[in-house]
Amino acid sequence: ERPKYEFGDLIVKNLEDEDWTHLNIQVNKSYQIYDDESIPAGTTKTFKLDRFVSRAGSRFQLQYNELKSARIYARRPGGKRATYYCEFKDGEPVEVER
Repeated sequence: ERPKYEFGDLIVKNLEDEDWTHLNIQVNKSYQIYDDESIPAGTTKTFKLDRFVSRAGSRFQLQYNELKSARIYARRPGGKRATYYCEFKDGEPVEVER
């Protein structure tokens, strides 16, 4: 029997000096969300993991899925793109790629 988990959060922090807009965030390469709200420079935003949906329509659930990776696609001012990738082990980030 799997342990019971709360919904869980993915916390995204914009460490850049430019705002991020038009976010596409993917977890475990199969679940994603789109968010039109920006993440201003130097701030964080929390996303509930149960908001992430696969193409087949299933929701991400920590009870059945281990969080392994997150990829963030965002747009910067002037139309430039930003892409970030992070892997997780035991729920903790272990590798970040810009």
